[in-house]
Amino acid sequence: MRNRSMSRLAVLAAIASAFAGETALAAGCQEYADQAVISATQNKDWNCGYSGRRWSFSYQEHYGWCRSVGYAAALPERLERQRLLHACHG
Repeated sequence: MRNRSMSRLAVLAAIASAFAGETALAAGCQEYADQAVISATQNKDWNCGYSGRRWSFSYQEHYGWCRSVGYAAALPERLERQRLLHACHG
């Protein structure tokens, strides 16, 4: 009986860990998508002229892409947008 209780606890701990990871990914990707849309607006407002999916105004597109690659993999894309905007606007 004790082994079954331990097994159930291990399963519950694994589920809780996965849920926490999923929640952190969602929160990170929400922040990523928010910033991507802000960057797209700055690109337009500052007449930088950048184009392509990186400069989309679609929150859902940025959020979905981040979820598909993971927040850590999305960070270099965010940094590149910031670099390009800085080069354009200083």
